[in-house]
Amino acid sequence: MKLLDLTQTISKGIPDWDGSCGFQMKNSSGYDSGLCVQEIQTPNGIGTHMDSPSHFFEGESDIASISIEKLVCPGVVINVSEKLAENCVIEKEDIINFEKRYGAIPKNSIVIGYTGWCHYWSNPKQYRNEDTNGIMRFPTFSLESIDYLLTKQISGIAIDTLSPDGDDYTFPVHRRLLGEGKFIIENIKIIRRLPPNNFTLFALPMKIKGATESPCRVIAYIDS
Repeated sequence: MKLLDLTQTISKGIPDWDGSCGFQMKNSSGYDSGLCVQEIQTPNGIGTHMDSPSHFFEGESDIASISIEKLVCPGVVINVSEKLAENCVIEKEDIINFEKRYGAIPKNSIVIGYTGWCHYWSNPKQYRNEDTNGIMRFPTFSLESIDYLLTKQISGIAIDTLSPDGDDYTFPVHRRLLGEGKFIIENIKIIRRLPPNNFTLFALPMKIKGATESPCRVIAYIDS
């Protein structure tokens, strides 16, 4: 058995959407009182986190109502890291090539897009890659690839960037996936020894009623 942690560590100053991070943690009481008690203040969409359908669609499933059957399921990795670039797009052809080599994507799986961008995580400026007009550019999924994945009845996708939509701020990938009741995991951390398939992914957000997003712990279980 092998366990791999695919979760980015949350701390002050990590990359986030608007550049301010917004994560704060402080001690509300110290060890001089007998124990250390802490408080955190943070956006829900921080670090490795999950977007629920309600993130874009009022009245749809929130984080707390996503069933555990969708959160613990087969994982597959579409590895396009050899073409790492800000304009890298995970295309339908990449997924078809994966299936030719490794077999069909299982029903209810979580499909991870490994673009290599996660290796910039320790450099927030490079990870966000914001131009002078305030537009961030990093690898994405194409809408055609998402439409193909939906025919596989997946549970959701993950990507090692801030968003599967890249610099398209109309968010077509979000709208297509979340509109179909799926979820999206952003800022996943890819470890190079993660296999392309034949592992189970545990993607466990905080169970917060009404939350549209939540930080989550993502663990790959590989049965040796």
